[in-house]
Amino acid sequence: RIAHLVRSVHIWLQRDALEPAIIVLIKAIREATHFEIVLQAHAAFLIAIQEALFLDDAPVNTALDNLFNHAHRLASLIQSHAHAPEDTPASALAAIVADLDKSADILLSLPQIHSTLSATSDLEWFRQRMNK
Repeated sequence: RIAHLVRSVHIWLQRDALEPAIIVLIKAIREATHFEIVLQAHAAFLIAIQEALFLDDAPVNTALDNLFNHAHRLASLIQSHAHAPEDTPASALAAIVADLDKSADILLSLPQIHSTLSATSDLEWFRQRMNK
C-alpha cells in the first residue's frame, strides 16, 4: 500500500511535471541562438515545474513534505535493521505506517491533487489500492 502510494506520487512528479517541462527546456536550448534565450527557457522550466507540482501551494507542499519525510523514516528504519529484519521494532514500523496513511489521506483530500490524479490516473483504483 505504501509502496503504491509512493510510486503513484513518483509517477505524478515524473510524468506530469518533470518530463513535459524538460522536453520544452531541451528543445529551447537546442534552438537557442543566444545565452539569454537559454536563461529564459530555464526560468520558464522552473515556473512550469512549480505550477505542475503546486509548489507554491502551502497545503500541497506540506503534504508532500510530510509524505517524503515519512518515507525516508521508513527507509532508514528498514536499512538500520537490514542485517536482521526480524529485529525491526514493530511499534516503530506501525507508527511510520500510521503517519504515512495519515499523510496519504491528507494528500488525497486536497482538491488540486484529486483533480490531478483524476486527470492522469484512475483515482478510484488508486483509492482502492490505498484502502487494502
